[in-house]
Amino acid sequence: SGKTPDSIIQSKWERYNFGRFGLSLEAPVKPEVVELAIPDEVKQQIKEMETFQYAPLKGFEMMVSSVLYSEGITASLEGAANGSLNEIVNKPGVSNFEFKDSPVTYNEVNGVLINGSFHLNGVFMRFSTVIYTRNSHMWQVLVSWQDQDANGKIAAERILDSVEINYYVKTI
Repeated sequence: SGKTPDSIIQSKWERYNFGRFGLSLEAPVKPEVVELAIPDEVKQQIKEMETFQYAPLKGFEMMVSSVLYSEGITASLEGAANGSLNEIVNKPGVSNFEFKDSPVTYNEVNGVLINGSFHLNGVFMRFSTVIYTRNSHMWQVLVSWQDQDANGKIAAERILDSVEINYYVKTI
């Protein structure tokens, strides 16, 4: 059905660290490392990228990314947000895409929280993503779930509320 089971909400959540750049959050399971297909023109600007995904069932998905850009390149919050939104919009089967964004800050690291919705092959989906940038670093957590999935919404909020960035961990 694509609805997140009660067991996900009721299970013991733990704090997981993602990659080497100080991003951590709470989740029911540690997401697995995934390789993303990145356009060559973007790949040239990236020194290191770590991406993790948790998609236990059709309809609920969490993705975590940390990026260290090449020397001399400053991470652009607007560019990262636009890239993330374009990734959703350009997925096959996506229509009726809407979003709103608002600025957020975590320990002097500036970010943006984007909430929105879209139809994926006719299924009404919601998403939330938080993106932070500082100097040559970008951190992102994206969660999506089906509109009628109450547990998916609870899980998404809990994940995003738990995001922490320890900027001083190996970010030099």
